[in-house]
Amino acid sequence: DDILRAVDKLKVLGNGFELIALGSGRFLVQSVPGELSMDDSRVLQLAEDAAYVTKELIMDRLRWDERRTNVVLEHLVKEGIAWIDNQSTDTIQYWIPSLFLQQHSLSNSSTSVSDSIASTLY
Repeated sequence: DDILRAVDKLKVLGNGFELIALGSGRFLVQSVPGELSMDDSRVLQLAEDAAYVTKELIMDRLRWDERRTNVVLEHLVKEGIAWIDNQSTDTIQYWIPSLFLQQHSLSNSSTSVSDSIASTLY
């Protein structure tokens, strides 16, 4: 709650910080000026549970065609919101770092975030 209020107060300084509601009471703090489309927001909501999405997941769950899916993923990667993981054997994963860190810090409260990242990556 403190972070939400602090970000809200920063709005008087301009468009540097923005709160993006993901649903279920969770938010992302966008710290770079820019706009997220409704499509961007829907993909972020879809990524909320696992901290990543795949093209196939987006196309299946949101019933989008490949072109629409690619446009959104390219935008999220370009803006630094998503990272591409080519190491998966079956499909490319698009990780949302802010969700990844939050997800793993909640599930491994006794483990440091860096240990959580290392155990996931190796």
